[in-house]
Amino acid sequence: MKHTTQKITNFALGIIVASALSSQANAQSTNSPAQTSWIKDQLGELAPKNVTLNSGFHSKYLGTYGFTLSDGPVITSDLSFSVGRLNYDFWNNYDLNKGWTEADHTFSTAIETKYLTLKPDAIVFSSPTKAFPTSVTLGLGLHSKGLPLDLSLYGAHAIGEGTYDGQLFQFRAAKNIPLTPISTRLSLSLETRATYNNSYFVDGRGFTTVAGGASLNYNLGKGFSASAGTRFQKAFKSLGGTFKDNSVFEFGLTKKF
Repeated sequence: MKHTTQKITNFALGIIVASALSSQANAQSTNSPAQTSWIKDQLGELAPKNVTLNSGFHSKYLGTYGFTLSDGPVITSDLSFSVGRLNYDFWNNYDLNKGWTEADHTFSTAIETKYLTLKPDAIVFSSPTKAFPTSVTLGLGLHSKGLPLDLSLYGAHAIGEGTYDGQLFQFRAAKNIPLTPISTRLSLSLETRATYNNSYFVDGRGFTTVAGGASLNYNLGKGFSASAGTRFQKAFKSLGGTFKDNSVFEFGLTKKF
């Protein structure tokens, strides 16, 4: 299983990288007047861009897909950047009671169309404390463009020990509202999610959770921002107690370079 997972991971990463490089080459081919200029452009594109650091405190680990992975407080942090059209994110979770429990690597790119943005990704889930086996998911997100709400549909297929080789589908609607009458630095973020689980890291299937959340965001200046909010979820199918009604309070700090 380990070798099969590695082969599929390599294949998926190859597709994402190839898509990113192909898109980048097409973009460059229309505006590179000379070979030397093209080389300089390519070298410039190899420099990491959109570098972002995040760190947050959460009253418990309530995962995006409805899994409650810790009932105690956790600290999360992640580093993300892009090289050309290839995006990378390293995310990790530190449980204040159990230690460093999770470290994930996400590779993705974006393909623009007239009405949608397509975002294929490959995520490698791992645990430094061996809390769970290393596994891989291959996903595709469809994101709306030009609408009052940010609408998206995400699907993923899991591969590896303990994943049941299942699928997950999640619909998300989100809105960021500037609170200009109060402060030009303040905004309110709202979101809701509905998730269907088809044996994705759990032995069972069904419409599992509906979740919602709200956070206040404050621009501190010089690339720094802070946020405070809450998320909650209603479980419609527990699948052996995996999913349950829950809520979490969160505080975060972000630095964009």
